[in-house]
Amino acid sequence: MQAGDLNTRITIQHDTSDGTTTPSWATFCIIMANKKGLTGKTFYQAAAVQAESDIIYTIRYRKDITAGMQIIDCNSTLTIKAPPVDVNNRKQWLEIHAKEVLTNGG
Repeated sequence: MQAGDLNTRITIQHDTSDGTTTPSWATFCIIMANKKGLTGKTFYQAAAVQAESDIIYTIRYRKDITAGMQIIDCNSTLTIKAPPVDVNNRKQWLEIHAKEVLTNGG
């Protein structure tokens, strides 16, 4: 992965509610990412274990991104379903697995 591969601007939001009300989302950071969907072998492996991830974002390493946050990518809202993965354990890149939030009831 090269810095030039980060070609998608995303907004990461966190929940600022007290936990007893409906979530109140606020912008946490705006960063560049590389976006890829699950295809081929990766798609079938995820389906075999019933994984919910349908988009993988790669970003520069940072410690403050957690599961439960959400990503705004253009007009799509995605939920971060699991803690980000440190690619190669080098603290250089993070992979974020996200699932699109469907708001139309389907």
